[in-house]
Amino acid sequence: MRRLLAYLAPTRDASGVIYGTIVTASTIAAAAEGTESVLEVAAGVVVTLLLYWFAHAYAEVLGNSQTRVLSWGETRRELFAEWRMVGACVVPLAVLLALAGLGAGFQTATTMALWSSAGLLFLWGLLAAQRARASMTLAVVSGLIYTAIGIAIVALKLTLVRH
Repeated sequence: MRRLLAYLAPTRDASGVIYGTIVTASTIAAAAEGTESVLEVAAGVVVTLLLYWFAHAYAEVLGNSQTRVLSWGETRRELFAEWRMVGACVVPLAVLLALAGLGAGFQTATTMALWSSAGLLFLWGLLAAQRARASMTLAVVSGLIYTAIGIAIVALKLTLVRH
């Protein structure tokens, strides 16, 4: 687990892994409305993140084209730099699939996957603030702000999704 978190931890900046975690949670919550299959939810998360990752990285390349030459090499570098956006789904999807595999109901598995996303958002906010050399108090506040986003997504799922 420590190795996985080290791989996912933001290096250049935290935006990719934070966006990836928010998109993962949002997609789980939205997909839970239309299916009772954890495999369909997981596939929806992966496809959504892949599309979002490519669009985000390519937008970065185009946005920086005034300072750098637009090229396939620059696009590849940006795609690699933003890969953590896709990797952010690993823990929530592992929770989703493991719980379903252990016999948990669909609602329990999706809700726990969302709670794991909220926990990760706290961790990413804390790490991002620490890397920015913020005080521990500000780092915890940063983590709590991102956790609030995760909790809002859980609340939306619990409020809007009725099966």
